[in-house]
Amino acid sequence: MTRCMQRRTRAARADRLEITRWLSDGVARGALLAACLAAAGARPVPLAAQTQVAISGHAARNFGLPDAPYLYGASLATYTGIVGLRLGGALGELRDVERADGDTHLELGAWAADIDFVFAPAQSRAVRAALGGLGPYAFVGIGTQGVRREVLGARESGPVWSLGAGLTQPLLGALYLDAEGRYRVPIVNDSVQPSAGFTRAWEYRLGLSLRFGGRRRTHGDDWDHAGEP
Repeated sequence: MTRCMQRRTRAARADRLEITRWLSDGVARGALLAACLAAAGARPVPLAAQTQVAISGHAARNFGLPDAPYLYGASLATYTGIVGLRLGGALGELRDVERADGDTHLELGAWAADIDFVFAPAQSRAVRAALGGLGPYAFVGIGTQGVRREVLGARESGPVWSLGAGLTQPLLGALYLDAEGRYRVPIVNDSVQPSAGFTRAWEYRLGLSLRFGGRRRTHGDDWDHAGEP
């Protein structure tokens, strides 16, 4: 009987060792598989496009504001592939104003600011080459605009959404000529009503921009993005 108990004990130990070995092998295989997947996920992959930056200055005329003021401003845009975001603003009708106490200060007569989502197909080398270097683009955005109609008068402003299109023309190196039209639409709801003279209308602008980044090399091909717009 003692020998029988010993045989059962040895068999049980063998079973436990087999189970432990099986679990260890399973854990090891799982760890190896996880390591392989992690290595595959971490392997560098050539990017289809790199971040590009465009710094622009422009002059514009906004027919959606009272008296259609001239505005002068700047914008900063970043692009990945053929899409990008642009943040810009402009000021106009600056004037020196003398107060009743004799002090003078600079007064702002008109302004506008926008953030735009931009679609620029000419970021693709094939499209840009087909167009001879020209860079058409389209955009949709949201922002604000306002005026001060009279000297020392009250400020009037309101939110707008807008859409438009433009064209860039390379001049010299990173310097580009930009032309753009933006159709502004005042936002109207129960709590927001535009002031008199704030209408749906076009804003036209002309400017210059400097563009940086977007150069990569893939399969021996040097892809020099122009960074429109």
